[in-house]
Amino acid sequence: MLDKYFGFLKVYDEFSVMESLIDHTRIDEEELLLLIQILDAFVQNTPEQMVKYSEKIQTINMESNQLFETISDQIIQANFDHQKQYDLLRIHQRIENISSLILLNATRLTVVNAIDAQLPESLHSYFKDMGPAILQLHKQYMTAMKFYIENKKDVISFIHQVEELESKFQVLITRTIQELYLLGNKASIPIGSFMIINDVLNHFSELAYAIKIAATSIDWLLINN
Repeated sequence: MLDKYFGFLKVYDEFSVMESLIDHTRIDEEELLLLIQILDAFVQNTPEQMVKYSEKIQTINMESNQLFETISDQIIQANFDHQKQYDLLRIHQRIENISSLILLNATRLTVVNAIDAQLPESLHSYFKDMGPAILQLHKQYMTAMKFYIENKKDVISFIHQVEELESKFQVLITRTIQELYLLGNKASIPIGSFMIINDVLNHFSELAYAIKIAATSIDWLLINN
């Protein structure tokens, strides 16, 4: 599935490392788009679609892990100074964390099917906004990665945009949780549905934060460049 991106993956220099990490981020975006489709399917109450998209994420994630499993070793073995190795390894690890959290979010959402939970109508608009918001956040992060290669002087502005978008996303999550808790106080939502929706929101918050942290890791490359 991922052959369209890669031939033989090998790290030679910093440019090659960053190109590989950007390719990893592109694959993460494919997974993120599928995760957004799972969100949409949850809103529309089409559980069979949720399962289908979740299985696709699992397949892409497994192939991606196999493809990038040697990157850390290659960074260590490449001719970088200690600080450069550390900075690149930190970015790689944080990208891996994003990928893991996308899969975790997809897995959490499939629990919805197991307990036959439905999204309350008052939460629909919030969940519809979450997908485009986190996608925009990830796209700005990937742009910052690209600009590190193409035009370093503009990287900081994109990192700041990522931080602003993440802050706005957390406000959206907070408002959604508040609405959920209001439903809980009124006892108008089953406890199982309440718990899994709350869990999903917390994990999306964690995913957004992970994207921000990965973006701010690029700062260290600029400082130590």
